[in-house]
Amino acid sequence: MNIFGFKRIFFLFLLLFMFSEEAEGQQITKLSASFIDPPQSPLVIYGIPFSSSVIYQNNFLYAPVEDFLIMTGSKFYLQNLPSQLVINGQSAPLSLLATGPDRYSGKNSYYLNVTETLNYLGIYYRISTENNSVWITVEDVPQTVSSLKSTVSGHVVYQYFEGGTVRIIETYLNSARIPQTREISSTSLPSDGYYNFSDLPPGDYIIEATCFYSVTGPVVYDYVSRQLYRCVTTCIPSWQKRLNLRGGENITADFLPEQAVVRTEEKLIYLGIMAPGTK
Repeated sequence: MNIFGFKRIFFLFLLLFMFSEEAEGQQITKLSASFIDPPQSPLVIYGIPFSSSVIYQNNFLYAPVEDFLIMTGSKFYLQNLPSQLVINGQSAPLSLLATGPDRYSGKNSYYLNVTETLNYLGIYYRISTENNSVWITVEDVPQTVSSLKSTVSGHVVYQYFEGGTVRIIETYLNSARIPQTREISSTSLPSDGYYNFSDLPPGDYIIEATCFYSVTGPVVYDYVSRQLYRCVTTCIPSWQKRLNLRGGENITADFLPEQAVVRTEEKLIYLGIMAPGTK
């Protein structure tokens, strides 16, 4: 074998090694073709037997990705499989994934580890054993951590202001995985600066606070039109914080003077026409 042939073989081995390392890093389980038929389905989700075929391997139950996530009520984006798994707007661990043959077509398809995915989603389930088989029942328990509502409250601290607003804005990924925002709620800022938002579901939020006060300036005289104006400057301090809320959290978000970004707006207020001969 000449030196060029040796280099070619070495290069092929290097590619195979790199491919195997990458696949191992993804931690995607390979499944056999041992299916559990639907009439014997060991998986019940919110009282409904799982109609698709599942695979039981190494003491774990695996279900087809899309069918399983639809029945759990999850939002998902699967077009980047297997490099990325997106569930409810978040990148989920690739270790939840498995690959195996489809029950009917025989082609490779993607599956999810049932219990590990339920743990990741924070969904309550029970496991029982009947006739040497494992049975998993997903129950709708309203007081799981993922379903508990959260509260955000705080204090806008500024030396003086005449009014203001606090808004809470949700950030999320749409179906095309493009970041978007939407206002969830807003409240007028009382004179003491305290605000409160309750019954917030888990998620990513932006809290925006603004207040304002006016400063009266000098009177301006237009000699051509003989009209009087008063200059008024409005100062608008604003704050912004990002929060990641988990179920049942009560978070305090205070806004301090040194954290404010202040912008100003100036306007002229018409006072009237000065009569000839007056000063």
